[in-house]
Amino acid sequence: MTKQKQSERDEAIARLRETLKPGDTVFTVLRSVSRSGMNRKIDLYKIEDGSPQWLSRLAAKACDWTFDNKRDAVSVGGCGMDMGFHLVYSLSRVLFPDGFAPSDIGIRNHVDGKSVNVNVGRGRNAGPMRREEIAELVTKGWTFPHGRNGNASGWDEDGGYALKHRWL
Repeated sequence: MTKQKQSERDEAIARLRETLKPGDTVFTVLRSVSRSGMNRKIDLYKIEDGSPQWLSRLAAKACDWTFDNKRDAVSVGGCGMDMGFHLVYSLSRVLFPDGFAPSDIGIRNHVDGKSVNVNVGRGRNAGPMRREEIAELVTKGWTFPHGRNGNASGWDEDGGYALKHRWL
């Protein structure tokens, strides 16, 4: 990858990280399917305050995938699975390669025999908790009973699941 292309990719990733946080939903729109069924053109959007925000060009650059200028959509090759989910999952892995802490996970403390559920979401501007913050809570006796696949650590190692996907 050339320096300019890497620079453009890094810029796209940075802009998408400002826009997309763990727990956000990315909506996809199928624009075209090839005759063979092996390629799709898919658009990505984030809807905020009722307004769609187009993410396709940035997502293509971030994932280093082909952008179809004719259809203004990401070109996604393959078949046999939900290709919209595949696109959002792949984008999420690029944006959160080290995993993520869900911004609205419930936590429980078993101190003095009491169980207290607490919402640790710190608001949109605070962003998700960092791995160090999660570790500090765990050392104080907090657990995270509602993690994906029963993971009670409070940290999801697979950044691909940080974003949610929905078709429009």
